[in-house]
Amino acid sequence: MSNIYEQLLYTTLRVECLDKNGNLFSIGTGFLLQRPVAENKMKMYLVSNKHVLCGADSIAISFTKMKNGEAEIGNVVRVPITKIQGNIVSHKDPDVDIAILECTGLFLLLQD
Repeated sequence: MSNIYEQLLYTTLRVECLDKNGNLFSIGTGFLLQRPVAENKMKMYLVSNKHVLCGADSIAISFTKMKNGEAEIGNVVRVPITKIQGNIVSHKDPDVDIAILECTGLFLLLQD
């Protein structure tokens, strides 16, 4: 994987959720899902649990960076995502613990 963007598509992410005061209130895992929406156009979504994401004002995702196909232990990349309240979409069935957050714009920055 040649860059952070590619690595993000193939890794499990740590998701830290913060309230409006910046206090950590939830930690979980998630993954990124890329989906085509038009020719040569994709959207990126963070998929996690509803009980992890809901109520968050901002989140930080983190993962261990890879080098030559191996994890660089201790080299953790942390990406903050702010002002997400109102942008988290939960599954309509209250018994299904899945939620998504579209984060296409942020990850377009990481492609370079």
